[in-house]
Amino acid sequence: MYYVVGSGPSGVFAALALVEAGVQVTMLDVGRQCEPDRLRTVEALARLSPEAWPDELLARIEPPNRVGVERKLCYGSDFAYADDAQIPLSQHGTSCLQSYARGGLSNVWGAAVLPFLAEDMAGWPITHDELAPHYRRVADFLGIAGVRDDDLEGLFPYYQPPRKAPRLSRQARWLLDRMRLRRDQLRSDGFYFGQSRLAVRTEDDGSGHVCRKTGRCLEGCPYMAIWSAGDVLRHLQRHPNFTYLDGVQIGRVASDQNGVRLYGRRTDTGEPAVFEGERALLACGPLATASIVAASLGSYGVPLRLQYQPYFLLPMLAAHNIPDVDRERPHALAQLFVGVRDDSISPHPVHLQVYTYNSLLRTRIEQAARLFGPWREWAARQILGRALIMQGYLHSGCADGIDVVPEQDIKTGTARLRLVARRQARARQLVRRVVTKLVRHTRDMGALALMPWLRHGLPGEGNHIGGIFPMRERPSRFETDVCGSLPELPRIHLVDASVLPDLPATTFTYTVMANAHRIATTTVDMA
Repeated sequence: MYYVVGSGPSGVFAALALVEAGVQVTMLDVGRQCEPDRLRTVEALARLSPEAWPDELLARIEPPNRVGVERKLCYGSDFAYADDAQIPLSQHGTSCLQSYARGGLSNVWGAAVLPFLAEDMAGWPITHDELAPHYRRVADFLGIAGVRDDDLEGLFPYYQPPRKAPRLSRQARWLLDRMRLRRDQLRSDGFYFGQSRLAVRTEDDGSGHVCRKTGRCLEGCPYMAIWSAGDVLRHLQRHPNFTYLDGVQIGRVASDQNGVRLYGRRTDTGEPAVFEGERALLACGPLATASIVAASLGSYGVPLRLQYQPYFLLPMLAAHNIPDVDRERPHALAQLFVGVRDDSISPHPVHLQVYTYNSLLRTRIEQAARLFGPWREWAARQILGRALIMQGYLHSGCADGIDVVPEQDIKTGTARLRLVARRQARARQLVRRVVTKLVRHTRDMGALALMPWLRHGLPGEGNHIGGIFPMRERPSRFETDVCGSLPELPRIHLVDASVLPDLPATTFTYTVMANAHRIATTTVDMA
């Protein structure tokens, strides 16, 4: 028996590789789910066309207060996030998230999908070519929607033919056309760009509803057209080699050359639970995995280093005002991807995502427009049709990382993590260089970066974190081999973002899933 701990993106693809190789797999998971009454409301909405949605049903899944993209709710629920009182974690200047949900944080992810560049994997103990077949298998289940023959495809292959791209908003179309007119000027200064690639069901594949352009992507799609790890989990549950066991939280593990033992508790009763098997794959997310490793090795007080991608949000104003954007109802996920190569910023590319009108943005603009008094409606219309948000990520090498100190919880016998932010001056300086570069290209981009309203994310914000037990050719005590194993824990394989040697700026969940599939496939070959 192989155990997979966690049902997020890395867990489901690790389990998929195992069951397809003929291995018996049990997935252990806390498995928190959205409240049943909210799901019943979603199911009722999914039986109707968007035009027929009753206001009283929509009101049942609205969040109590509008929230920003940094803490996105799903159907008005925060079930995707671990309860603060239950998290064995204290944060000091950081903003990292954990999930105990079925499907993990894929319940609230942005569905943006790009593989890593081969150049960004220089120095890794595995090659880009070794990941290629696993990118391909993951793409079978993601169903990536996008366009062909743009700047992006020359750098980032699809691995499988893409689904039909969702329709761009009129704001994004105008911006993309403007950048294409100025392509030569942008390319000469290191820019590349194209329509976003999204894990969204835009064509009927028999597995669920397709995107109906409701514009509710950030609140939770009532048609569940945005991919989540739960989609693969449901596929796995139909497989005879697979068992899903929820209500279990693993706290530590032990192993030798003969097998593994996992120690946890039942979340409903608190009763201890022990599982024995041949191998275990930890896919709990970097923080939960670090807690398990520290408790298993008894390495309390030994500081670790968590890597993160420096993150920022930048409001922008387009040169052209698009009227009636609130009536258009486009998708609310990333519309465009923009990359920047500039050695004065970083030896690695910077990744930018452009968002246009959405309901959350509208709420903030309407609040700001109140300053205009009797002209507030006019001001809101002028801003709404021009307002953009650019979300940016830098390579983890642009930041000093987060100190993680495991501390023993005497009451539970498990590890509690203390996260402490390091200095952010260098990352902030590099972000300002990115924004300055965007300002220089205002005419080419067709939009003005509003630098005074730039918001730097706290370390870990955006939840692109990992690399705490990086893969190495010759791993030391807190490093892993190419199979995600620590020297002192044979037959235990870390398969989540914990093992990435570093975090390139491009969207990283696709690579995390592909690498988990690769590690799981390799463990079968080792048997």
